[in-house]
Amino acid sequence: MPHLFNFFQEGYFKSIKTLLGYSNAIIPSIFSGAYPSEHNIWGVYKMSPKTSPFKVSLLIPKSIVDKSLIARYFINRRVFSNAKKRGLLPGHLSLLNMPLELITYFDLSMRKYIIEPDSMNGTITLFDLMRQKTVPFEYVGYPWNKGSQQILELAEKQIHNTSVVFAYIDEIDHLGHEYGINSKDFLDRLKSFDELLGRFLQRIMKIGEEISITIFSDHGMHDVDGTVDLKSRIDSSGLKVRKDYIPFLDSTIARFWTFNNNAKERLINTLENTIGGRLLTAEEIIKYKINFKSNQYGDLFYLADVGKIISPSFFTVIRGTVKGMHGWDPEHESQHSFIFSNQDPKISDMSDVTKIFYLLRHTLNV
Repeated sequence: MPHLFNFFQEGYFKSIKTLLGYSNAIIPSIFSGAYPSEHNIWGVYKMSPKTSPFKVSLLIPKSIVDKSLIARYFINRRVFSNAKKRGLLPGHLSLLNMPLELITYFDLSMRKYIIEPDSMNGTITLFDLMRQKTVPFEYVGYPWNKGSQQILELAEKQIHNTSVVFAYIDEIDHLGHEYGINSKDFLDRLKSFDELLGRFLQRIMKIGEEISITIFSDHGMHDVDGTVDLKSRIDSSGLKVRKDYIPFLDSTIARFWTFNNNAKERLINTLENTIGGRLLTAEEIIKYKINFKSNQYGDLFYLADVGKIISPSFFTVIRGTVKGMHGWDPEHESQHSFIFSNQDPKISDMSDVTKIFYLLRHTLNV
């Protein structure tokens, strides 16, 4: 990416650690300066049967449908659509493929989008501060606008109309998942994006020297080189779903809730002996800032090794894997985020993505 490389030579650029989890946890941390254990938002879904927005008709034979990933997917579409019609799910929420016997156990960890007022259930965000200080801003990009070119065109128009513009470009993330980051397809598209963004930056810098630019990512990406079939391993242990435990299988992280000590011990033994990942220790849970006050995000956490994804997971429709993924150990260099600013950040600690909040707050004087 030569255009961005040259642009970054004239400002502050740093690779910084991300957090364990996915964008749903990392973005709230970036825009609040708080860790997941502090703001209590981590997985997209949390255990909360009493507030679950999902309803599955009693006429649908759950046990039969759950045996087919494709059949389950089409029922999931109906369940999600129904919840959105009832105003219980935001329209931009992506469809999962959860087992019907488990879907009613879960609720969203975050019902509003990050830019909305009080989106983090009491934790103050950068957007809340800007409203308090009456700093006008506009937001373009995911999930309402698609395509890098369209998003940048919208951002350029808004720059002339307001003080602050946020543009969220998600195309690179999708391309990394689809092609893998070491493929010719991905690198060709990255080069095209570099040219597009380079032209955009050149144009807006002509507006005036007072223009402040900050570019950052919420995570990195790594190629997928294998899978871990946790479901089969646990099924062979004799443990019974809903009676002994409840799982939530993400792409790189599996969470479990257990209902008795015997089930917990057997599940721990199974997970500890499943090659391709590891059961997180109590010390690691604290280290990764996911030591929540309740167990709504799980009792046990299994993290796949970098390069391995959990398959099948609650995203799987047809067996097969994406080419690139993130959400692994945040200590691994491939998972790191980055930040660039053409302003002096004057922030001494930029150790991880939560510090982006303080840099932006200083830049915006809020």
